[in-house]
Amino acid sequence: THAAILTGDSDFLPAVEIAKSEGVHITLFYSDKEGCLPHDELLDMVDARRIINQEMIDSWKR
Repeated sequence: THAAILTGDSDFLPAVEIAKSEGVHITLFYSDKEGCLPHDELLDMVDARRIINQEMIDSWKR
C-alpha cells in the first residue's frame, strides 16, 4: 500500500509513523524553495521524497 503526502509540517509525524507501522510506503512531495522546506524529521521518516518543480506541475496539467 502506498500514500502520498504534500506537506512539510511536523504535525504529520505521528500519522506517518502509524501508517509506516502498518506497512504503508510513504512518498513526500514538497517544495525546495526557501521557507517551504519540510521538517527534517519528516524527510528522514518517509520512504521516498519528490521535489515539486514547475515541470512536474506542468505535467499534471496535461
